[in-house]
Amino acid sequence: MQVSRVNSNMSFTSYKSAFSQHLETVLSSRSDAVQENLLKIEFKDVFEKHNKKEFSMGAGNFNRVYKIDDFYVMRYPFTTFSPRIDSFRRPIDTYQTRIGKQLKSYYGVTQAEFGEVQILKNACEDKDFVICQTLENIANYNDRVDYFTQKYLPAFASLPQAAYNDLASDLKLMNSFKAVDGRNYCFDILNPRNFIKVGNEIRVVDDIENSGTIYKSGNNLATLLDIFFSSTHGILESSYSMKDRQNMKDIFIKCIVAAENSGLEWGDYEMIAGTFSSYMKNIGLSSDLKSIKKAVKNIKETDPEKRAKIIAETLDNKMKLKENKKRFSGLYF
Repeated sequence: MQVSRVNSNMSFTSYKSAFSQHLETVLSSRSDAVQENLLKIEFKDVFEKHNKKEFSMGAGNFNRVYKIDDFYVMRYPFTTFSPRIDSFRRPIDTYQTRIGKQLKSYYGVTQAEFGEVQILKNACEDKDFVICQTLENIANYNDRVDYFTQKYLPAFASLPQAAYNDLASDLKLMNSFKAVDGRNYCFDILNPRNFIKVGNEIRVVDDIENSGTIYKSGNNLATLLDIFFSSTHGILESSYSMKDRQNMKDIFIKCIVAAENSGLEWGDYEMIAGTFSSYMKNIGLSSDLKSIKKAVKNIKETDPEKRAKIIAETLDNKMKLKENKKRFSGLYF
Protein backbone atom coordinates (compact mmCIF):
# COMPACT_ATOMS: atom_id res chain seq x y z
CA MET A 1 0.00 0.00 0.00
CA GLN A 2 1.45 3.33 -1.04
CA VAL A 3 -0.11 5.86 1.28
CA SER A 4 -0.01 9.33 -0.20
CA ARG A 5 -2.84 11.01 1.67
CA VAL A 6 -3.39 10.56 5.38
CA ASN A 7 -6.02 12.16 7.58
CA SER A 8 -3.82 12.82 10.61
CA ASN A 9 -6.54 14.82 12.37
CA MET A 10 -8.70 11.79 13.11
CA SER A 11 -9.76 11.27 16.70
CA PHE A 12 -9.01 7.83 18.12
CA THR A 13 -11.07 6.59 21.04
CA SER A 14 -9.83 3.01 21.52
CA TYR A 15 -13.11 1.58 20.28
CA LYS A 16 -13.69 -1.97 19.02
CA SER A 17 -16.92 -2.27 17.03
CA ALA A 18 -19.41 -5.14 17.24
CA PHE A 19 -18.33 -6.15 13.73
CA SER A 20 -14.66 -6.41 14.77
CA GLN A 21 -15.58 -8.47 17.82
CA HIS A 22 -17.63 -10.81 15.65
CA LEU A 23 -14.80 -10.99 13.12
CA GLU A 24 -12.33 -12.06 15.80
CA THR A 25 -14.74 -14.71 17.07
CA VAL A 26 -15.16 -16.15 13.57
CA LEU A 27 -11.42 -16.07 12.85
CA SER A 28 -10.63 -17.88 16.08
CA SER A 29 -13.26 -20.57 15.45
CA ARG A 30 -13.69 -23.41 13.01
CA SER A 31 -15.54 -22.74 9.76
CA ASP A 32 -19.23 -21.98 10.39
CA ALA A 33 -21.29 -21.12 7.30
CA VAL A 34 -24.06 -19.46 9.31
CA GLN A 35 -21.74 -17.17 11.29
CA GLU A 36 -19.66 -16.35 8.22
CA ASN A 37 -22.79 -15.38 6.27
CA LEU A 38 -23.95 -13.17 9.16
CA LEU A 39 -20.52 -11.55 9.18
CA LYS A 40 -20.85 -10.77 5.47
CA ILE A 41 -24.22 -9.11 6.08
CA GLU A 42 -22.73 -7.07 8.93
CA PHE A 43 -19.78 -6.04 6.79
CA LYS A 44 -21.99 -4.71 4.00
CA ASP A 45 -23.48 -2.32 6.53
CA VAL A 46 -20.03 -1.42 7.90
CA PHE A 47 -18.76 -0.73 4.39
CA GLU A 48 -21.71 1.51 3.59
CA LYS A 49 -21.16 3.57 6.74
CA HIS A 50 -17.36 3.79 6.63
CA ASN A 51 -16.62 4.19 2.93
CA LYS A 52 -16.62 7.96 3.40
CA LYS A 53 -14.10 10.79 3.49
CA GLU A 54 -14.22 11.21 7.26
CA PHE A 55 -13.00 7.63 7.74
CA SER A 56 -10.26 7.81 5.09
CA MET A 57 -6.82 6.82 6.35
CA GLY A 58 -4.98 7.10 3.07
CA ALA A 59 -4.95 6.39 -0.63
CA GLY A 60 -2.27 5.74 -3.17
CA ASN A 61 -1.52 4.15 -6.51
CA PHE A 62 -3.03 0.83 -5.55
CA ASN A 63 -5.46 1.00 -2.63
CA ARG A 64 -7.83 3.12 -0.58
CA VAL A 65 -7.90 2.56 3.18
CA TYR A 66 -10.75 3.41 5.55
CA LYS A 67 -10.99 3.09 9.29
CA ILE A 68 -13.51 0.61 10.73
CA ASP A 69 -12.51 1.22 14.36
CA ASP A 70 -9.34 1.50 16.40
CA PHE A 71 -8.43 -2.12 15.71
CA TYR A 72 -9.23 -2.73 12.03
CA VAL A 73 -9.30 -0.97 8.68
CA MET A 74 -10.67 -1.97 5.26
CA ARG A 75 -8.72 -1.71 2.03
CA TYR A 76 -9.78 -2.04 -1.59
CA PRO A 77 -8.37 -1.21 -5.06
CA PHE A 78 -7.91 2.45 -5.86
CA THR A 79 -9.52 1.92 -9.26
CA THR A 80 -13.04 1.68 -7.84
CA PHE A 81 -15.36 3.29 -5.29
CA SER A 82 -17.74 0.33 -5.46
CA PRO A 83 -15.67 -2.82 -4.88
CA ARG A 84 -17.27 -6.21 -5.24
CA ILE A 85 -18.26 -7.60 -1.83
CA ASP A 86 -18.53 -11.38 -1.74
CA SER A 87 -18.68 -13.98 0.98
CA PHE A 88 -16.28 -13.90 3.93
CA ARG A 89 -12.94 -15.55 3.20
CA ARG A 90 -10.11 -16.28 5.55
CA PRO A 91 -6.72 -14.97 4.39
CA ILE A 92 -5.07 -16.98 1.64
CA ASP A 93 -1.94 -18.77 2.83
CA THR A 94 0.58 -16.98 0.61
CA TYR A 95 4.33 -16.78 1.03
CA GLN A 96 4.00 -13.06 1.82
CA THR A 97 1.41 -13.79 4.51
CA ARG A 98 3.62 -16.41 6.14
CA ILE A 99 6.55 -13.99 6.12
CA GLY A 100 4.44 -11.12 7.42
CA LYS A 101 3.27 -13.07 10.45
CA GLN A 102 6.89 -13.49 11.55
CA LEU A 103 7.80 -9.79 11.38
CA LYS A 104 7.80 -7.58 14.47
CA SER A 105 6.95 -4.24 12.85
CA TYR A 106 4.61 -5.35 10.06
CA TYR A 107 0.89 -4.51 10.07
CA GLY A 108 0.07 -5.37 6.46
CA VAL A 109 -1.07 -8.98 6.89
CA THR A 110 -4.61 -9.50 5.57
CA GLN A 111 -6.92 -10.70 8.33
CA ALA A 112 -9.97 -11.49 6.16
CA GLU A 113 -11.49 -10.72 2.76
CA PHE A 114 -14.94 -9.90 1.44
CA GLY A 115 -14.52 -10.05 -2.33
CA GLU A 116 -12.29 -7.15 -3.36
CA VAL A 117 -12.18 -5.71 0.16
CA GLN A 118 -9.47 -6.73 2.59
CA ILE A 119 -9.57 -6.34 6.36
CA LEU A 120 -6.28 -5.41 8.05
CA LYS A 121 -5.22 -4.48 11.55
CA ASN A 122 -5.26 -0.76 12.27
CA ALA A 123 -1.59 0.14 12.71
CA CYS A 124 -2.45 3.50 14.27
CA GLU A 125 -4.85 2.23 16.92
CA ASP A 126 -5.98 4.98 19.29
CA LYS A 127 -2.64 6.77 19.45
CA ASP A 128 -1.15 9.79 17.74
CA PHE A 129 0.97 8.81 14.77
CA VAL A 130 3.61 10.48 12.62
CA ILE A 131 4.35 9.58 9.02
CA CYS A 132 7.99 8.95 8.12
CA GLN A 133 9.48 11.99 6.37
CA THR A 134 6.46 13.95 5.07
CA LEU A 135 3.16 13.87 3.18
CA GLU A 136 2.78 14.44 -0.54
CA ASN A 137 -0.58 16.11 -0.10
CA ILE A 138 0.99 19.03 1.80
CA ALA A 139 1.10 21.40 -1.15
CA ASN A 140 2.57 24.46 0.53
CA TYR A 141 6.36 24.33 0.53
CA ASN A 142 6.78 25.96 3.96
CA ASP A 143 4.21 23.58 5.47
CA ARG A 144 6.16 20.62 4.10
CA VAL A 145 9.38 21.95 5.59
CA ASP A 146 7.60 22.49 8.90
CA TYR A 147 6.25 18.92 8.90
CA PHE A 148 9.67 17.48 8.12
CA THR A 149 11.57 19.52 10.70
CA GLN A 150 8.96 19.99 13.44
CA LYS A 151 7.00 16.73 13.28
CA TYR A 152 8.98 13.97 11.58
CA LEU A 153 12.53 14.64 12.78
CA PRO A 154 11.80 15.14 16.51
CA ALA A 155 9.36 12.23 16.57
CA PHE A 156 11.63 9.66 14.93
CA ALA A 157 14.82 10.91 16.59
CA SER A 158 13.16 10.44 20.00
CA LEU A 159 12.20 6.81 19.34
CA PRO A 160 14.00 4.25 21.51
CA GLN A 161 16.73 2.15 19.94
CA ALA A 162 14.44 -0.89 20.19
CA ALA A 163 12.14 0.53 17.50
CA TYR A 164 15.00 0.65 15.00
CA ASN A 165 16.25 -2.76 16.15
CA ASP A 166 12.89 -4.37 15.36
CA LEU A 167 12.79 -2.85 11.89
CA ALA A 168 16.38 -3.91 11.16
CA SER A 169 15.60 -7.44 12.42
CA ASP A 170 12.63 -7.62 10.04
CA LEU A 171 14.79 -6.57 7.10
CA LYS A 172 17.31 -9.25 7.98
CA LEU A 173 14.61 -11.90 8.38
CA MET A 174 13.22 -11.13 4.92
CA ASN A 175 16.66 -11.87 3.48
CA SER A 176 16.18 -15.52 4.48
CA PHE A 177 13.26 -15.89 2.07
CA LYS A 178 13.49 -16.03 -1.70
CA ALA A 179 10.77 -15.77 -4.33
CA VAL A 180 10.59 -18.41 -7.07
CA ASP A 181 12.39 -16.01 -9.41
CA GLY A 182 15.24 -15.73 -6.90
CA ARG A 183 14.48 -12.18 -5.84
CA ASN A 184 14.52 -11.03 -2.24
CA TYR A 185 11.44 -10.02 -0.31
CA CYS A 186 11.34 -6.45 0.94
CA PHE A 187 9.21 -3.48 1.93
CA ASP A 188 8.60 -0.64 -0.51
CA ILE A 189 11.48 1.35 0.92
CA LEU A 190 11.20 4.15 -1.63
CA ASN A 191 7.77 5.13 -0.26
CA PRO A 192 8.63 6.06 3.33
CA ARG A 193 5.06 7.21 4.03
CA ASN A 194 4.39 3.53 4.69
CA PHE A 195 6.52 3.72 7.85
CA ILE A 196 4.67 5.18 10.83
CA LYS A 197 5.68 6.14 14.35
CA VAL A 198 3.03 4.95 16.79
CA GLY A 199 3.95 5.41 20.44
CA ASN A 200 7.46 4.00 20.82
CA GLU A 201 7.26 1.79 17.73
CA ILE A 202 7.85 2.00 13.99
CA ARG A 203 5.05 0.19 12.15
CA VAL A 204 5.01 -0.80 8.49
CA VAL A 205 1.77 -0.74 6.52
CA ASP A 206 3.22 -1.60 3.11
CA ASP A 207 2.74 -4.79 1.11
CA ILE A 208 5.66 -7.22 1.13
CA GLU A 209 7.18 -7.29 -2.33
CA ASN A 210 9.81 -9.28 -4.16
CA SER A 211 10.74 -6.67 -6.73
CA GLY A 212 10.80 -3.27 -5.03
CA THR A 213 14.37 -3.07 -3.80
CA ILE A 214 17.36 -1.66 -5.63
CA TYR A 215 19.59 -3.86 -3.49
CA LYS A 216 19.79 -7.06 -5.51
CA SER A 217 21.78 -8.85 -2.82
CA GLY A 218 19.06 -8.27 -0.26
CA ASN A 219 18.22 -5.80 2.47
CA ASN A 220 21.17 -4.19 4.25
CA LEU A 221 22.13 -1.09 6.22
CA ALA A 222 21.69 1.12 3.17
CA THR A 223 18.15 -0.21 2.83
CA LEU A 224 17.45 0.83 6.40
CA LEU A 225 18.89 4.31 5.87
CA ASP A 226 16.84 4.76 2.70
CA ILE A 227 13.63 4.43 4.70
CA PHE A 228 14.46 7.57 6.66
CA PHE A 229 16.51 9.64 4.22
CA SER A 230 15.76 8.65 0.61
CA SER A 231 13.03 11.15 -0.22
CA THR A 232 12.29 14.56 1.25
CA HIS A 233 9.24 15.28 -0.94
CA GLY A 234 9.97 18.85 -1.97
CA ILE A 235 12.22 19.86 0.91
CA LEU A 236 15.28 19.74 -1.32
CA GLU A 237 16.45 23.34 -1.04
CA SER A 238 15.90 24.06 2.64
CA SER A 239 18.73 24.92 5.00
CA TYR A 240 18.47 23.02 8.23
CA SER A 241 19.16 24.32 11.70
CA MET A 242 21.71 22.65 13.95
CA LYS A 243 18.83 21.08 15.89
CA ASP A 244 17.36 19.61 12.68
CA ARG A 245 20.71 18.13 11.68
CA GLN A 246 21.27 16.78 15.19
CA ASN A 247 17.95 14.93 14.91
CA MET A 248 19.01 13.54 11.53
CA LYS A 249 22.33 12.48 13.00
CA ASP A 250 20.55 10.70 15.87
CA ILE A 251 18.39 8.75 13.39
CA PHE A 252 21.47 7.96 11.29
CA ILE A 253 23.34 6.55 14.32
CA LYS A 254 20.33 4.56 15.52
CA CYS A 255 20.13 2.90 12.10
CA ILE A 256 23.79 1.84 12.29
CA VAL A 257 23.40 0.56 15.86
CA ALA A 258 20.24 -1.32 14.82
CA ALA A 259 22.07 -3.02 11.97
CA GLU A 260 24.80 -4.12 14.35
CA ASN A 261 22.33 -5.26 17.01
CA SER A 262 20.31 -7.34 14.54
CA GLY A 263 23.19 -8.67 12.46
CA LEU A 264 21.95 -6.85 9.35
CA GLU A 265 24.82 -6.65 6.88
CA TRP A 266 26.27 -3.29 5.89
CA GLY A 267 26.27 -4.47 2.28
CA ASP A 268 28.75 -4.34 -0.55
CA TYR A 269 30.93 -1.23 -0.19
CA GLU A 270 30.55 -0.09 -3.79
CA MET A 271 26.76 -0.29 -3.52
CA ILE A 272 26.32 1.54 -0.25
CA ALA A 273 29.17 4.08 -0.37
CA GLY A 274 27.14 6.51 -2.46
CA THR A 275 24.15 6.20 -0.18
CA PHE A 276 26.23 6.86 2.92
CA SER A 277 28.16 9.79 1.50
CA SER A 278 25.01 11.48 0.18
CA TYR A 279 23.17 11.24 3.47
CA MET A 280 26.19 12.31 5.51
CA LYS A 281 26.72 15.32 3.27
CA ASN A 282 23.05 16.26 3.50
CA ILE A 283 23.13 16.08 7.29
CA GLY A 284 26.42 17.95 7.46
CA LEU A 285 28.45 15.18 9.06
CA SER A 286 32.19 14.86 8.90
CA SER A 287 33.96 11.47 8.48
CA ASP A 288 33.43 8.82 5.80
CA LEU A 289 32.04 5.32 5.42
CA LYS A 290 35.35 3.43 5.60
CA SER A 291 36.46 5.06 8.85
CA ILE A 292 32.98 4.69 10.37
CA LYS A 293 32.75 1.01 9.51
CA LYS A 294 36.30 0.37 10.73
CA ALA A 295 35.59 2.10 14.04
CA VAL A 296 32.46 0.01 14.59
CA LYS A 297 34.04 -3.29 13.61
CA ASN A 298 37.03 -2.63 15.89
CA ILE A 299 34.81 -2.56 18.97
CA LYS A 300 35.52 -5.83 20.80
CA GLU A 301 32.78 -5.69 23.46
CA THR A 302 30.56 -8.77 23.13
CA ASP A 303 27.79 -7.94 25.60
CA PRO A 304 24.96 -6.71 23.31
CA GLU A 305 23.76 -3.87 25.55
CA LYS A 306 27.25 -2.58 26.34
CA ARG A 307 28.35 -2.95 22.72
CA ALA A 308 25.36 -0.95 21.45
CA LYS A 309 26.14 1.84 23.90
CA ILE A 310 29.81 1.94 22.91
CA ILE A 311 28.91 2.00 19.19
CA ALA A 312 26.53 4.92 19.69
CA GLU A 313 29.13 6.86 21.71
CA THR A 314 31.88 6.09 19.18
CA LEU A 315 29.76 7.26 16.26
CA ASP A 316 28.60 10.36 18.08
CA ASN A 317 32.19 11.38 18.67
CA LYS A 318 33.40 10.41 15.20
CA MET A 319 30.62 12.00 13.16
CA LYS A 320 30.81 15.67 14.06
CA LEU A 321 28.26 18.14 12.79
CA LYS A 322 29.83 20.95 10.83
CA GLU A 323 28.98 24.36 12.24
CA ASN A 324 28.24 25.94 8.89
CA LYS A 325 24.77 25.16 7.54
CA LYS A 326 24.56 22.82 4.58
CA ARG A 327 21.80 22.66 2.03
CA PHE A 328 19.98 19.35 1.72
CA SER A 329 20.85 18.26 -1.80
CA GLY A 330 18.22 15.53 -1.79
CA LEU A 331 17.81 12.44 -3.92
CA TYR A 332 15.11 12.17 -6.56
CA PHE A 333 13.23 8.89 -6.99
